[in-house]
Amino acid sequence: MKYLEARPSRSDAARGVLRNRIILTNQHGVTVLEYMDAVLVKRRSRTAN
Repeated sequence: MKYLEARPSRSDAARGVLRNRIILTNQHGVTVLEYMDAVLVKRRSRTAN
């Protein structure tokens, strides 16, 4: 899995969009599945330490 992008959601400031690429290979090293995915996640709040 490789993360391609992390950005704030355009419609909801409390959420973010993660885009990633997933490549699945078999025991012989041959790619059998490859796709890109986008996931909507809750953003962490920033706290001052």
